[in-house]
Amino acid sequence: MRGGKAIFLVDPIQMQPGTLQGTPLSTGLNDLLEHYGTKLGNNLLIDRRFHDSARFQQGFMTVFQPYPYFVKIIKPNFSTEHAITNQLEALTLPWTSSLEVIAKENITGTVLAKTSEFGQTLQGYYNLRPDFPIPDAETQAYPVAVALEGTFKSFYADKEIPSGTTDDAVSVEDSEAPAPTQDTEARTTITESAETQIVVVGTAQFLLQLNANSVNFFLNTLDWLTLGDALIGIRSQTITDRPLQIKTRSGEFREVSEIEKNFVKYLCTVGIPLFVVIFGLVRYFLKSRAKRMVETFSTRSMTTD
Repeated sequence: MRGGKAIFLVDPIQMQPGTLQGTPLSTGLNDLLEHYGTKLGNNLLIDRRFHDSARFQQGFMTVFQPYPYFVKIIKPNFSTEHAITNQLEALTLPWTSSLEVIAKENITGTVLAKTSEFGQTLQGYYNLRPDFPIPDAETQAYPVAVALEGTFKSFYADKEIPSGTTDDAVSVEDSEAPAPTQDTEARTTITESAETQIVVVGTAQFLLQLNANSVNFFLNTLDWLTLGDALIGIRSQTITDRPLQIKTRSGEFREVSEIEKNFVKYLCTVGIPLFVVIFGLVRYFLKSRAKRMVETFSTRSMTTD
């Protein structure tokens, strides 16, 4: 409560070693973060429209395929008002949970990033294999990163101060340098912090993805917590992600889904060459037919003469 700043990267699941099986992970931070203004969803999110691809091993082959558990945040779903995200264009959050901003006195909460309206939550035991069917459920946009700023009331304000000694503490006679002791009655709890900032993200797994978007998001967060807004814009200008967008009937633009991207990709890589081959074959047969017709008419003319 002395005004220190913090970032919480809270993983929602614990992976079984060597498998794609996950179980809910209890971090013990739920009550603490809810007191400060953010509620953990205790779930796992997927985005049925905007998600990244992941690499999987199938026998002796390595394949890339769309993976809904790698939620991809695109430009319209970032906060355009906050310095951390107003210049980001994309961010992938693997195996993330949802968050919720709770109104608190003297605290300003900002949703930094959220899923598309096709976000969906899962709970319980998680089979994260790409070929495992995902049950249908209600979809909506879910926050996945939140920034809090203001003066925070201490989570420990109405709690008893723990004793300064423990059962296994080393006695003064046995220790070379006696640890300083402080009378419990003389200690007090700071009930309210100075003006400070907290950032909460529903996963820590994005730190393992060493791509420009993940690095810039994390460094922007550190800059905002330590230096303010001054240097964030300089680094964010290096991001070059340009998502493919199409215009809807209402006149708005939306990013194409993974299915649409794959359709365009295979149309360009397979469809166009196939069209050229078919066009060449048709042209060849038409020319051959025309040549035979000319030869036939020439033969008939010579016979008539």
